[in-house]
Amino acid sequence: MASGENPSKNHDHRDSHKVFEEYWPKEAVKKGIKKGDLVKGPIRINLKNYKEAFVQREGEKDIFIDGFAARNRALEGDIVVVQINPKSEWKTVDNFEFPISDVEYLSQPMEDDHDASALSAQLQNKLALVKNDSEPTIKNDQPLQMTGKVIYIKEKKRSRKTCGLLRKEKKPNGHALFIPRDHRIPRIRVPLTQCPKDFQKSSEEPYPDLFFVEIVEWKATTHFALGKVLRRFGREGEIDSETQAILAEYQVDTSPFSDQILKDLPSDWQISKKQLKCRKDLRSSCIFTIDPATAKDLDDALSCEPLENGNFEVGVHIADVSYFVRENTPVDTLASKRTLTFYLVQKDRLTFSVVWELTPNGKIVKEWFGKSVIHSCCKMNYDHAQSVLDNPSKTWTSQDFPQIYGDHTISKIVSVILNLNKIAQELLKGRLSSGAIELNQPKQWFSLDSDSGYPTSCKTYEMKESNGLVKEFMLLANISVAKKILTGFTSTAFLRRQPSPCAQMISKVTNYCKNFDIHCDGDNYRSLQASLLAIGTNDKDGIHTQAVSHIFLRAMTRAEYFCSGTFESHDSFKHYCLNIPLYTHFTSPIRRYPDIIVHRQLFNLLEGKSQDNSMITNTAKLESIAKVCNERKLAQFNVGKKSSELFFSFFVRSCEPLHEDAIAISLLDSSFDVLLVKYGLVKRVYCNNVHLENWKLTRVRKKAKLILYWKATSTSKGFSQEISLFSKLNVIVESDRQQTLGFMVHLQHPKVTA
Repeated sequence: MASGENPSKNHDHRDSHKVFEEYWPKEAVKKGIKKGDLVKGPIRINLKNYKEAFVQREGEKDIFIDGFAARNRALEGDIVVVQINPKSEWKTVDNFEFPISDVEYLSQPMEDDHDASALSAQLQNKLALVKNDSEPTIKNDQPLQMTGKVIYIKEKKRSRKTCGLLRKEKKPNGHALFIPRDHRIPRIRVPLTQCPKDFQKSSEEPYPDLFFVEIVEWKATTHFALGKVLRRFGREGEIDSETQAILAEYQVDTSPFSDQILKDLPSDWQISKKQLKCRKDLRSSCIFTIDPATAKDLDDALSCEPLENGNFEVGVHIADVSYFVRENTPVDTLASKRTLTFYLVQKDRLTFSVVWELTPNGKIVKEWFGKSVIHSCCKMNYDHAQSVLDNPSKTWTSQDFPQIYGDHTISKIVSVILNLNKIAQELLKGRLSSGAIELNQPKQWFSLDSDSGYPTSCKTYEMKESNGLVKEFMLLANISVAKKILTGFTSTAFLRRQPSPCAQMISKVTNYCKNFDIHCDGDNYRSLQASLLAIGTNDKDGIHTQAVSHIFLRAMTRAEYFCSGTFESHDSFKHYCLNIPLYTHFTSPIRRYPDIIVHRQLFNLLEGKSQDNSMITNTAKLESIAKVCNERKLAQFNVGKKSSELFFSFFVRSCEPLHEDAIAISLLDSSFDVLLVKYGLVKRVYCNNVHLENWKLTRVRKKAKLILYWKATSTSKGFSQEISLFSKLNVIVESDRQQTLGFMVHLQHPKVTA
């Protein structure tokens, strides 16, 4: 604290032999927070520089934690208490840069259908730091960056378990040195008795296997923590051991279901007469699924019938997982922890339906919610549906169409698909015109060898018009259900929101882009979406649109589950990118536990049942579940990202070198970041790894250019190459020879043809 009594004056907290200060007494911390002398918040640590961290404050500027000692043994995500330094120790910000590349460590999901990197408010002040490896200067009105130090860890949010490698210590003293892969975690000393028997005699350094280690103690007198070995995965660089390490790092429970869980599941199950009687029977309706070709669990189906008045009756029918996963059962307890669930597939399926009467332009005339039973007449994938959309007049035969069950015809299903798509296009048009923001990025799609499990090819998953068809109706169902449950559960509705990004952050991004002749208006969501659409109109190959979207994604906050009683104002419920006041998750109960809660709330609202003792009316319980779901959602995103990087590294190893198109999205003094267009991956290119004589970063009227001076070769003279933001480049992707696993990107010589 800049003012107020410091307990360290009365206690020996500044021992000259100590690396860190001792934590303050709990009572002193309570008093300091109450008086306003101390600040509490989550800590975020720079993945690229563990000596830099920020503590986020709700609605206020973040506090910069400068140095390893000032972080005082806190790990990423911990809730810490900070003492603000005297103003004389704050950082000056006479000139500062916009560090696009430095925000990679905050990669977080924005929304499930658009998993993407996000930039939280904790980086707002980082933009103001003077750095050696800097980017184009933008003036900032903020004269100083507040700094502080951690004096107490209130809640250890980050697991103290991590993956890494073992090395020998120069002076073992009964311990080996564990090197975490996450550089934000300290090195850990573990007992030699827990190491492999051949560890001391092994000539390989580090030891070639991956290990899982837990910190058990970290004293103020040492840089290194003490720990214990929990698990040995196997060889570093092998796909099985690497995958196990990723799952363990993010605490993904892959253990088999216990006998108790299995006993709780129905066996040889059939729909009872009672269930048929209390549900709307839609088994004779033309209802079918459209999913990825590899989908195994099909949790949503669609229907569309024309009405005499020119409108359409459109239905979204979701697997009724809540019927099988009853509250407070062993299955429910497990699902709430894993936040995932499972479904027993039957021909006749119990569903929860939302049925609307829609005008041809997608306006809702009326709606119905209720339990139903369906019989899907066709299992289509996105390619099947896309073929129908691409060939609306084609006469289809049974040979080139998926199998149809029941009395429905191919022509009937084709008609339904075409009608659904017309309405979906109107729904999309309406969302975009109202200011919804679409920031899509490519996703990797791997083909695996059936025997080895190693990738044989990599491509980006193509989002087709048929994907958009399904997406629009899933969004409409989620929105409709959110509105409905809030009418009955005013303080306990389980919803999903996305807070607005920091206006200052959006302004910095738009100004940054304008300095390089990419004009964006970020005053509000409408103007931002209009700008992105305008860029796309003039961008023939879509590369600039992809790069700008990537940058703006970093300025977005992540979406989160919450209980409606958490906030006083409904203004806090808004989902920014979708630009809607209310949203929830209803359509994927097979893979998301929040959807089961929403199903329960909707059903009890429709039935008018009292649920005084139920979890669905317990605000504290729902807030706790929302917290777990948000944490697991982030873990799920990170696991997917790490897994994609892992498989991409193996893919590169199998077919290197790859010659790819890229676009520069960040310029630094001795390096630059590129976005690999085909794969949507960002990688840093280092100038000292390129065949250069020299390089220089220059700035003219805020526009930065990195000038590369290429060495002469046997076939060409030396020459210079200028790289600016959004420059299109040719790069070479190959394995990183300095790591067991990983890949690196080099700039291809401009005068050498691939």
